[in-house]
Amino acid sequence: MRRLHSKLALSLSLLLTFGCATRSNSPPRAGKDQAIELASKLTLGMREDDAVRFLLENGLTDDVPGAGSSFSWCHSFFLADGYRLILEISPQPFQPGTHWANGRLEAAIIQRHGSNILTVKLKNAPITHKRQSQ
Repeated sequence: MRRLHSKLALSLSLLLTFGCATRSNSPPRAGKDQAIELASKLTLGMREDDAVRFLLENGLTDDVPGAGSSFSWCHSFFLADGYRLILEISPQPFQPGTHWANGRLEAAIIQRHGSNILTVKLKNAPITHKRQSQ
């Protein structure tokens, strides 16, 4: 029994040491400003896989890929300081015999603690004018 406890303690200490070393070697998360700059280069309606590939190639990490339903889903990129970049995706028109995949980019949103902070202007997005109160 004592031998088992020794092996268990050694295994746990190795796991903790390896985990801490791996954690400290991981690259820092991108910041909100970098994510806004990258997302603003995306085009409204572009293919989902192209948008995600672009962000991955430019240093972001897709921490929650494809969460949602068949009506819409999102990709979540965790950023520094509790922010995240959310890509909202809508499906392509459904074709019988296929599955929901490779949707189209509908929006890019910066969130913090689950609240929307700002919507990033995508290329080719229509300009919306707010009606001023009289």
